Amino acid sequence: MSYSLWSAKEERPEIWGDEKIIKSLSEELKREPTLFIEKLPLYRRPYLTTWAEKRGDWDFSNLRIAHLLELGFDPTRLRKFKLQGLEYIFERVSPFFLSSLERKGKIFKKIVEEGQGLRFNNASVQINPPLVIIRDKGNIYILRRKVEGIHMEEALDQLRGATHLKEMNREAGIDRKIIITVNQIKDWLLRRVEKGLREEVGDLAFFVPWDLEKNIPKLHLDITNIYIDRVWIA
Repeated sequence: MSYSLWSAKEERPEIWGDEKIIKSLSEELKREPTLFIEKLPLYRRPYLTTWAEKRGDWDFSNLRIAHLLELGFDPTRLRKFKLQGLEYIFERVSPFFLSSLERKGKIFKKIVEEGQGLRFNNASVQINPPLVIIRDKGNIYILRRKVEGIHMEEALDQLRGATHLKEMNREAGIDRKIIITVNQIKDWLLRRVEKGLREEVGDLAFFVPWDLEKNIPKLHLDITNIYIDRVWIA
């Protein structure tokens, strides 16, 4: 991946990452990233969809602290973005996250170099690294491709708590299969990365295949087993 700093002046936005993607971004986005990104639609992850359906309200223009406490997260942090027919996600993070991103990049490199072709409890490992990073108005915005999956912890909560999934999960033990798969990947990484990066392994985000429209896991079946066929790491 090539890196190109568009602006080194502190009073102006800084954009770096994949050169081809950066060149395809609109001038409006590059000129006023915060204003542009914060107007994008929210990423409707299962947590947010369930909460909104219970309230019967999809208007997020008047979110209050009480709403954030009820949700347990900030729903405005993830925004959907489409570019040249492909779907991406913008994530807003603290500037303090930058050093962690650099260290995680070394882990992603290790996965690409040594993890291709490996299977962990039948699942392959794929990375979803930052494609573009934008610094503007005290925030960092990270552009990643949108994957057909959700965070592991959110998947486990859905499997254990959602009415339409609890029985299936009890019978098939899907949550246990996800945990075993991710733990196998973590154990492999801890053996492969240098000592100084082991703490970073614990901070990696693991995503598992999920049908967002139906809010159900995407599973593979064979004669003797039910399993997920891939895990994304971000």
